[in-house]
Amino acid sequence: MKFEFVLVFTLSIIGLSMLIVLYRIIKGPSIADRVVGLDLLMASTLAFLAVFAMLSKSAVFLDAGIVLSLIAFIGTIAFAYYLQVRRKNE
Repeated sequence: MKFEFVLVFTLSIIGLSMLIVLYRIIKGPSIADRVVGLDLLMASTLAFLAVFAMLSKSAVFLDAGIVLSLIAFIGTIAFAYYLQVRRKNE
């Protein structure tokens, strides 16, 4: 009973942090700030999925988290490559 309350409380805190990060993605002054915010949003989503998997006692959400983290990593690497190519062309 207490553990479920802690998990629900944790989900609400992670959800609140995701809203704050979403605000930073929308209002970010530069594209780099938006990409860092997007990476943080993916990490928060991964944490949300992990806690939700514990609450629902289902490992399917962990599989979705692994796929999501792989996509986020590839996206961050692609953005770093884009910045490197853009810097060389200037």
